[in-house]
Amino acid sequence: MFRIVKGGIDELSADLQAKAVGVRTFPTGFEALVKTEEIGSFTALDIEPATIDEIVVFTSKKGEDYE
Repeated sequence: MFRIVKGGIDELSADLQAKAVGVRTFPTGFEALVKTEEIGSFTALDIEPATIDEIVVFTSKKGEDYE
C-alpha cells in the first residue's frame, strides 16, 4: 500500500512533496512515504517497500519535515 522513496535533496520535487504522505529531509537527501499507486512518476528514484514502523513514523508526524 505504501513505498519509501529516497533521493538526493535536489531530487525532492514539488510534485513528490504534494503526493507524499510524509517527508523527512536530511542535509544529504530525503525519504518520503508515498502510496503505491502514486509511484509511477518517481521510478528514477530509489523505491523500497515501507515497513509498518516507517508508516507509523511518517503518519504520526503528519507530513512535517524533521531531521
